[in-house]
Amino acid sequence: MSRRSRNRKNILANTHLPQKQEMAEVPALLPFFQKLIIFLFHLLVIILPFCFTWINDELFEFNKMIVIYGFTSLIVAAWISLMMTQGKVILKKTILDLPLMLFFISQLLSTIFSIHPYTSFFGYYTRFHGGLLSIICYILLYYAFVSNFEVRHLKKFILSILIAATLACVYAIPEHFGHSPSCLLITGGKNFDVACWVQDVKFRIFGTFGQPNWLAAYLITLIPLGISSLTSKTTKKITQIFYFVFLSLALMALLFTKSRSGVLGLVFGLLYYFIAVAYWMIQKKAKLGKTVFMSSLTIFLFLVLSLVIGTPFSPSLNQLVTKSQKINQVVSADQVVNRLEIGGTESGDIRKIVWKGSFNIWKRHPIFGSGLETFAYSYYQDRPVEHNTVSEWDFLYNKAHNEFLNFLATTGIIGIGAYLFLLISFGFYTLTNLIKQQDEDNYLLTASLAAGFISLSISNFFGFSTVMVSVLMFLFFAILDLIHISSPKNENKIVRTKKIKLETNQLIGISLIWLTAVYLILMVYNTWSADYSYNKGSQLVQADQLVDGAKQLEVAIKKSPSEALYYDALSTTYSQLAVALYSSGQSTISAQVADQAIQISNKTLELNPVHLNFYRNQARMYIQLAEINPKYLYKAMATLDLAQKLAPTDAKIMYNRALIALELGDKNLSKQLLLTTIEMKPNYDGARNKLADFYLQTGEKELAKQQYEYILKFITPDSQTIKEKLEKIK
Repeated sequence: MSRRSRNRKNILANTHLPQKQEMAEVPALLPFFQKLIIFLFHLLVIILPFCFTWINDELFEFNKMIVIYGFTSLIVAAWISLMMTQGKVILKKTILDLPLMLFFISQLLSTIFSIHPYTSFFGYYTRFHGGLLSIICYILLYYAFVSNFEVRHLKKFILSILIAATLACVYAIPEHFGHSPSCLLITGGKNFDVACWVQDVKFRIFGTFGQPNWLAAYLITLIPLGISSLTSKTTKKITQIFYFVFLSLALMALLFTKSRSGVLGLVFGLLYYFIAVAYWMIQKKAKLGKTVFMSSLTIFLFLVLSLVIGTPFSPSLNQLVTKSQKINQVVSADQVVNRLEIGGTESGDIRKIVWKGSFNIWKRHPIFGSGLETFAYSYYQDRPVEHNTVSEWDFLYNKAHNEFLNFLATTGIIGIGAYLFLLISFGFYTLTNLIKQQDEDNYLLTASLAAGFISLSISNFFGFSTVMVSVLMFLFFAILDLIHISSPKNENKIVRTKKIKLETNQLIGISLIWLTAVYLILMVYNTWSADYSYNKGSQLVQADQLVDGAKQLEVAIKKSPSEALYYDALSTTYSQLAVALYSSGQSTISAQVADQAIQISNKTLELNPVHLNFYRNQARMYIQLAEINPKYLYKAMATLDLAQKLAPTDAKIMYNRALIALELGDKNLSKQLLLTTIEMKPNYDGARNKLADFYLQTGEKELAKQQYEYILKFITPDSQTIKEKLEKIK
């Protein structure tokens, strides 16, 4: 036994208790816990891609993250139980220990110094991915995997990953042809069409991922893995057929997503993979006939599908043949898909502005960033004024749409440094393994891991990571450690015996561990259930069932009393109720409900004082309540003043302040605010129209005429209303 092994601390004392201590004989308990861990990992990668509901506020990422919480609880419980049966710590030393430790510390510091630590710990509602808790889960899954899996387990595990991906493609591809399995589920088997989606899924499919780029990122990460599995010398013919089917469906689904970042990432990933194959052939003087043939076949398949289906960068064969003007217009539209996510301004132009804002955030918070997952809060403080000129000028941006800039903005130089060190370390060890590896299958597997990782990184450069690809990334880390040529052997050798004798305190410990796991899963379910109640309440409110909606929102608050979003929704609902009661003549009750609305709204800002939307909603609440008492307009103005400090370049807030100032009779302030609004957003037709009306009231007809003419010339040339106003002036 090595010195390192002798010095390792055990969970339980190494000395045995006296023989009189009560003992329990448990048949095959040890193999059970290890097998349970392996089974749970297989189950995780199979079901995670399909985790979504239509009864939550966020259908896809939220549910996937909830499942990660649950599986992490079960896997860690089984892992600790395994250690208890062994009487020692089963924690393997890995090649990525230092990078992971530094990465975790950087994320912890970013959370501690965050502008909103609650969001940084749990993640931005409702995705949750990217918060410190999600990172803890990913790291725990990594160590549970490397400490309990062996190289001999990898082939079946990779097969499970690719089976799930194949089924995900089978699920998603029919959307292109107008048939979404999701709609079949949502309508209870009544409609097998795509009418249940607001998005045009026939144009860009997304399956169970909720967004075309997210599905594309998942597929391009796994396609190189499918190629290496297909060309492995130990793969049986029947399994080869499956891998080829997977590659065919994955490439087809990728092209149907029309994801530019996905296709671009895959091209660079495959280029790396084939260079690695060529290196092996030169170094080992091996012919690799099967590998070359299958790889060439895959490339040929990709080219054929690209020609038939088309890519985001090139038209389809049908478009080339017909050359119709209509189809050319569609091709042109393809070039601007994902306008974050659809709109009038090309996505690249929007990204440049958002990326500029990301750098501005970093300049304000250079060391630890604004805090994990706080981009939705910090961006508006440093939002470039030119953002007002794009079609998505009033959208909420909760990501930088560049994974690396997102880390820079939210975790600072410490966070991005640790993240890049982790990625570079993975790249270094894959390269080391490629140079030193002697086993052909492990070499090809390493090359495919690196290729998938490169594909994902390029995709993330133009977007951001999601739950599924983050799990894959950490699993790739773990797989590399198991096959790495210099990876230390697991010194905590798992003893396999048919019967294990456990002491009473071990049985009690295992029982407590599983009770804790059950408790954590119940907490996870409570989080999911709170979101369900929130979504149900929001839908009832939208249907004007205010009382029932308020009850559901109150249930959500009871289940999750620290979530500001629930209070925000309830305060808005109460203000609507107050106005409705006032209109029906119930003034006393209306005043009471209005006071409750204000108290709940204040609680919202107490829980989260940095979320711009909560200030907007509070101002909207006061404006509603002004129907009961005009004094609330002053409070609405005060709230918008605070909101403007959080978002100094937000033209809509400036415009609303101008409108309220006009209602309060402060015409000079209103005029000044309208002029500032137009300066921020020259194409703001509402502001120009209101300013022109203001000029008419003050007798400044020439200035009013200038505003109307600008609207017709640069904003809405077909506006009949503006034409009539202009005609009256003439």
